[in-house]
Amino acid sequence: MDANQTELRATQTILQRGVRVRTRAPFLLRLLGKKTIVLTLRQPTGGSLMRMGYWFLMTHLPLHKLEKISVEEALLYKVKYGDHIYKALACLFLVGKVRTKLFLKPLSNYLKESLPVTDVLKLLQLVILNGGLEDFMNTTRLVRAKMITPPKLGQKAKRS
Repeated sequence: MDANQTELRATQTILQRGVRVRTRAPFLLRLLGKKTIVLTLRQPTGGSLMRMGYWFLMTHLPLHKLEKISVEEALLYKVKYGDHIYKALACLFLVGKVRTKLFLKPLSNYLKESLPVTDVLKLLQLVILNGGLEDFMNTTRLVRAKMITPPKLGQKAKRS
């Protein structure tokens, strides 16, 4: 077994068991004496991956440019797209459409204030690279390549 396969299996095992992140407790819990809470990020479901992908794609961050990014561009991206990045991360902690609709904005604001930026980017990188998006992309490419019939057009195109 080569090193890449071992690393991929280790990452998948970590996601199945869950990645625990310690954050500062919300204000009400700090009043009661609890200083930190533990959030656990597990293997995301298909729906949470789609919601996370929506918020991450709203940032319009080109992945090939992120390798050679300057400090000014990094600050620009953080100011311009920081809310979308934290919403993408919050979608991964919230499982279910109803929970996401109810708690997306409060959780993303909480994560913005309590998690360091390095932890946020490490968690997003872990999920984007090894969380199942590769399988999803391969499946959609295969379906697109195997499409034999042209897509149906609108009513106007059928009449002409």
